[in-house]
Amino acid sequence: MTTSANPNPRPTVVTAAFRIQLALVAALLIHVVASVIYAVHYDGLIVTAATIHPEDPGLIADARDSNRFAAFFRSVPAIAYALWLGWTAIHTRRGSQVARVLSLIGLGVPIVLGLLGCCAGVFAFFASEPETPDGPNRLPGDAFRATLVRLDSGTVSDLYGGVILAVIALVLLGAITATVLLLTRPANQFFRSERQNRSERQNRSAIPGRSEIPGRSEHPGPGDQPAR
Repeated sequence: MTTSANPNPRPTVVTAAFRIQLALVAALLIHVVASVIYAVHYDGLIVTAATIHPEDPGLIADARDSNRFAAFFRSVPAIAYALWLGWTAIHTRRGSQVARVLSLIGLGVPIVLGLLGCCAGVFAFFASEPETPDGPNRLPGDAFRATLVRLDSGTVSDLYGGVILAVIALVLLGAITATVLLLTRPANQFFRSERQNRSERQNRSAIPGRSEIPGRSEHPGPGDQPAR
């Protein structure tokens, strides 16, 4: 029994885009793990600073709540984005045009955010005012905050900052590369051919007496009876 070759082979650009999206998923999961580890570490720093400045329990509670909110804000959107890229990558590789569009939308998010971040940075640079020396009066909690900043200037903080910068750079470059690959001519031909093939299969299945195997009817005739 011979099998026919695949009439619509997957181009290399689609496979490369699929692998890049999986790499972005892995980078986002690393970001989530690093954010959770850093949040646990920072909570320990809050406890240490509270032992040095125990005069304001409300301020300490606010710092811990802010730490939890920051960890939630860093982790949950990253998980949702990783699920989006993973699901669309799998179905894009199978030739789904809908998944391809969703992939392009998802890949466009870091590109748009990167452009907005650059514009915001330029605007903040030109709109910033010169710093003035600190006055003699100190606000409540300044000593606690200063101690917390001093404790957070260690190796763990530097390592976490390096991981975040690396993830941001990888996601941005990977999103740009995958977007370009999915918009190339071989990718357009692949998804167009897949859509036509699926439409033809649906039309054949909708006609009574036709089967998915070309040249064979669902109602066998005398010549189609199996030999005994």
